[in-house]
Amino acid sequence: MPPANLLADKVCVITGASKGLGLTLSEALVAQGAKVAMLARGASELHDAAAMLGEAALPVLCDVAVAARVNAAFAKVADHFGRIDVLVANAATMVIARVEDVTDEQVARQLNVNVAGSIFCARAAIPHLRAAGGGDILFIGSEGSQVVFPFLSMYAATKLAIEALAAGLREELRDQRTRVTTVRLGRTEGSNLRAGNAPEAVTAFVQDMQAGGYFLQAGEEMSRTTMAQMIVALLNLPPDVNIDLVYPRGRRSSVNR
Repeated sequence: MPPANLLADKVCVITGASKGLGLTLSEALVAQGAKVAMLARGASELHDAAAMLGEAALPVLCDVAVAARVNAAFAKVADHFGRIDVLVANAATMVIARVEDVTDEQVARQLNVNVAGSIFCARAAIPHLRAAGGGDILFIGSEGSQVVFPFLSMYAATKLAIEALAAGLREELRDQRTRVTTVRLGRTEGSNLRAGNAPEAVTAFVQDMQAGGYFLQAGEEMSRTTMAQMIVALLNLPPDVNIDLVYPRGRRSSVNR
């Protein structure tokens, strides 16, 4: 028999939802009958994306790096839908640069979005999940926390911090029927390395990745649709099971870890 759909009518908050994996996951959750609050910074992209999904999607402008805006966003979601059952902390920024070259602003932005933003969102979600009788917090991590690639030291540090955050939250919420899962995402299609990064840094990064065989280690790019389906499956598990960490990797990767 096919598994029961436990996501129908659940309210899911997805950060970084206007494009990439966040948008693909929003589409997949709506297809399961869930209601989705789509959080992102870009107003035009966000509203266009939410419009495609109809009344089941609520666009909410939010910079996760600002605690007050996160709190306001979660209050808006709870007021609109009446509850919150799931948080997928997907929003992140990636700076391609050597540590010696990274600017103060780039350091602050990566820490504020990737780490503080995840903390702010989890903190805001927990009371709503408790009120709903429990739920899910799922963090999108990175294989960079396992094998650090050149030019991505800062990014890897933030993603490793997310895994530590998830481990601590899992213990804190163990008696509250709230699961905490990290998806240590491998190389996924649609990543725009040039967005917000210096062209010369991107060129040097790609050259180092090729010379060091890192692309072979990472394997082929994985489909965003497949990754969204995997996350839906994790969120659709019965509440008596917790998957702490999932590490999906592309086929034909050269190193088994």
